[in-house]
Amino acid sequence: ADRLSVNILQRVAIGRSAIMEPAIFLLDEPLSNVDAAFRAVMRTELKQLQRQFRQTMVYVTHDQLEAMTMADRIAVMDHGVLQQVGTPLEVYNDPANVFVARFIGAPGMNLLKGRPAESDRGLVV
Repeated sequence: ADRLSVNILQRVAIGRSAIMEPAIFLLDEPLSNVDAAFRAVMRTELKQLQRQFRQTMVYVTHDQLEAMTMADRIAVMDHGVLQQVGTPLEVYNDPANVFVARFIGAPGMNLLKGRPAESDRGLVV
């Protein structure tokens, strides 16, 4: 019953913010305190809410699944410094730097040290 109460309270809080018709939604870890099943439902509802109101939504999360499934664009930050902005596929397929490459995906990208060199077969590492 306590868990249900937290879920309902979170849904009500999000609904209250939508009623105010803000110019922009700023949601900081809105689903971090709800159970996994409810989190999946709320991800869908939040995306529908964003489409319905056609409002910009800044959604702060450490959950990559939430970011990759909900976002039109993702901003990856490291200690408050912006590392990359792009669509989920752009960030995943073409990381801007080593931090983004290791951070995005599960598991993160493996990186190997090497030097390009010419050979009779062309360029090799």
